[in-house]
Amino acid sequence: MPAGPLTHEWLLHILETIDEGIHAVDRDGITILYNRAAGRLDGLAPEDVLGKHVLEAFPSLGHDTSTLLQVLETGRAIRNRAQTYTNYLGFKVHTVNTTLPIVSGGEVVGALEIAKDLTQVKRLSEQVLDLQAQVASGHRRAVTRGAGRDPGSRAPGGAGRAGDAGERPGGAVYQFSHFISQDPRVADIKRRAQRAATTTSPVLVYGETGTGKELLVQAIHNAGPRRGSPFLALNCAALPAPLLEGILFGTVRGSFTGAEDRPGLFELADGGTLFLDEIQSMPLELQAKLLRALQEGEFMRVGDTRVRHVQVRVMAAMNRWPEQEVAEGRLREDLFYRINVVRLDLPPLRDRRGDLPLLVAHFVEKWNGRFGTQVTGVTAEVSRRFAEYPWPGNVRELENAIEAAMNLVTSGDIPMDALPAHLREWCGGQRAGVGERTKPGIGLSPRAGTAAEVRDEAVRDAGAPDARGLDAGVRATPRVPQDAGQGERPDTNWVSSLREAGMDGLWARLDGGTGALAWPAIQAAFERIVLQRALARSGGNVKLAAQRLGIPRQTLQYRLRQLGLAGTRRL
Repeated sequence: MPAGPLTHEWLLHILETIDEGIHAVDRDGITILYNRAAGRLDGLAPEDVLGKHVLEAFPSLGHDTSTLLQVLETGRAIRNRAQTYTNYLGFKVHTVNTTLPIVSGGEVVGALEIAKDLTQVKRLSEQVLDLQAQVASGHRRAVTRGAGRDPGSRAPGGAGRAGDAGERPGGAVYQFSHFISQDPRVADIKRRAQRAATTTSPVLVYGETGTGKELLVQAIHNAGPRRGSPFLALNCAALPAPLLEGILFGTVRGSFTGAEDRPGLFELADGGTLFLDEIQSMPLELQAKLLRALQEGEFMRVGDTRVRHVQVRVMAAMNRWPEQEVAEGRLREDLFYRINVVRLDLPPLRDRRGDLPLLVAHFVEKWNGRFGTQVTGVTAEVSRRFAEYPWPGNVRELENAIEAAMNLVTSGDIPMDALPAHLREWCGGQRAGVGERTKPGIGLSPRAGTAAEVRDEAVRDAGAPDARGLDAGVRATPRVPQDAGQGERPDTNWVSSLREAGMDGLWARLDGGTGALAWPAIQAAFERIVLQRALARSGGNVKLAAQRLGIPRQTLQYRLRQLGLAGTRRL
């Protein structure tokens, strides 16, 4: 078969297999390409459109509303334009269209439109907005009915229980008593959060997935003066970017084809709290509009010219290190400084293992109440596994593990064989995809050996001589990088460094067969040594040390704080 027809057939085949609607016209507006996905959106067969002028095939459109004809006239692309229309079958369709000029020899010879169907997403988003509008109005009715009642009054049975949700129609059901921990760091976070609850300043919560970010945010709302006002939440990563602006700020009729008058979350949360999860997922141009709404308390609906004023407390959460997101351009620096007024960093569960018994007991009691079971706890074997496991999903993963086990066990202690498979099969971080990520440059030796052999290899890799010299108290001098700098003198006392990092005890634990317990601490100990040396060689200058290490300054600052070294450096 000739190359030309083959290429054309392959092109048509590709266009018919993709999910997006494709509609192309020539310079006169006559349709030359129209795939089946476009036909499904419009309720038409390709033969109903091919060879016809756009306005003939779609009589409801005009020169001013057809993006294809607009692009033919202007030669400028139209990107990510939301459109809502009723197709030939009578169904309302929501799409996001990108329309591009087809240029040949510097002349516009046609236009191509790519339409993505967002009907289901749009419909669900509007349902969520309608429900949240009901929540907000319900709040205000509840406040009106209870105007003469003490706002701190509690339902029988004690505040903080899930049953209190009926007293809080705004969706914020958690209180500080729900945050179960005996860890001193968490206690300090709760104290600062309780103080923040008395103000209206923005709050930024950082924590890995499953650490309880929304729980903490809801507790702040419920402990503050806005507890009788709406609490609305939005996951910024859950919606397509073209819909996000309308969801946040609302729309006016005619702002785009099929748009309706609809308030956004900022209006619905007026007087209350708006919680924005994964805020770094928001497009940068929308972050600029959010910044103005935060700073000035004013915004405009999509397509509107009227400025609206609201009083909304914004709290945001991120599961990625905020300074890193700023450095990599996903979060505007000015927005970061605006929301980073009250900063709360939640530690992962692996860093507060002392909370495991409390949390296990709490979740066993919770699911006993829901399932009608009589589980008493977990076996010693399970308790050891919980203590060793790194919990990448944090408290959420722990609760899911307890719930899963209690679907199999109705009484007594939860045994190992009732746990989810990934927990049963986990063996000191060896199972792929489970456990803490190994930090760059630090890894387990691929060969078998005792702890002393692993230690010797690790120290040799770091530039020191055979570790037997360390055991004998020999002062070892590691290799000095060529760029160490004039006058810089590296710390040569490896014995002292290792002992200060607590390595002696870690080697003993590893030889004793408890490597799964020792490995995270070994990683931290080596990292502490590396960071201290980098800072020493950089005169305590974090920026210079970060350059030497090849990592962003914000990442280094974060690791210094995590390892308790934050007070030994300068910016």
